[in-house]
Amino acid sequence: MPRRSRRSTTRKPRHPFAAATTRSTNVYANVLCPDPSALFTYLTTRVAALPSIQHMETAAVTQTIKTL
Repeated sequence: MPRRSRRSTTRKPRHPFAAATTRSTNVYANVLCPDPSALFTYLTTRVAALPSIQHMETAAVTQTIKTL
């Protein structure tokens, strides 16, 4: 895979879980991002562009998966 394609693929958040909920929120989703910058970009571009999104709350959970 070319380096440019590989980089853009690894910068895209993944959604391992999403569910419809009740009460003050309608949707709960886990999003995996490679770094805080990618999460910020995702929330302020792709999610913010959805017309039905009126309010958003986030909670960052950081965990080291593997180190070299």
